Amino acid sequence: GNFDANGLFYFLGAAAGPPGGEAVAQGARWVNPAMSGRVAASFSHGIAFSGTAAMGLSRTATRLRGKLGSGSTFAVDLGEGAEFVADYYTLRHGGHKDESPLTNWELQGSKDGQSWDTLRAHTNDKTLHGEYAMSSWPVDASAGKAYRMFRVLDKSPGRTQLSVGGFELYGSLRRLGALFHHPARS
Repeated sequence: GNFDANGLFYFLGAAAGPPGGEAVAQGARWVNPAMSGRVAASFSHGIAFSGTAAMGLSRTATRLRGKLGSGSTFAVDLGEGAEFVADYYTLRHGGHKDESPLTNWELQGSKDGQSWDTLRAHTNDKTLHGEYAMSSWPVDASAGKAYRMFRVLDKSPGRTQLSVGGFELYGSLRRLGALFHHPARS
């Protein structure tokens, strides 16, 4: 956990080769998979501070906040033909300790972007209350399903600025069919 070399976004950023046959070579250079177009990252209300949504997959502490909104999300789309079974995830707060740290949120997964399943719910969790604080959590064992899309949903009351300075998933990548279509950039 905690942004090591075993996560999905590390793999997608360091691996080379055709879809389904990728491998990470020793000494491989990591390129943010949202910046290279291998996945699509987005904030539901847009970016308020520092860069692009792709920076939410950064390997280092990144100051990144979405615009003020209610029920804000940070989402990642793996693209048509890819699904992932998550069993663990890591999240980093995207700012200083007083900049909207998450307290109530959910990790959710979806196959279509319309219907979302909650994979892990956090209530009054102050783990991310600190400057660029990060932690890893297991996904609820009952989940075990494969998803194309994942999101962090801010469940805080009222309007907030979702701060995500790093996100990583751990588990198993599945390919559906022979082709892997990269998601559309937004």
